Amino acid sequence: MDEHVTEVLRLGFGRCALQVQVPEHGPIKKVEDLAGKRVVTSFEVLSGKYFGDMDEKLQLTGENATKIEYVGGSVEAACSLGLADGIVDLVGMS
Repeated sequence: MDEHVTEVLRLGFGRCALQVQVPEHGPIKKVEDLAGKRVVTSFEVLSGKYFGDMDEKLQLTGENATKIEYVGGSVEAACSLGLADGIVDLVGMS
């Protein structure tokens, strides 16, 4: 596929990263603290794989496993609305 893509000019903007985020003043301080809790995202396949691997490592199964739910739109509002303990979303980078 690369043979069909030509990069004319690197623009230097538009960079982003997929990140796990939690409320700044909450009890969750590291990503492992979010395992077994509620996570919402627009990227449920990637998030499910990431937290599935973490759940396996931490031996969290069944009802104790991380719950991944899809939400579209303003994902960042989910924690404030009580829908999630954390989110996975795209974040712009400078």
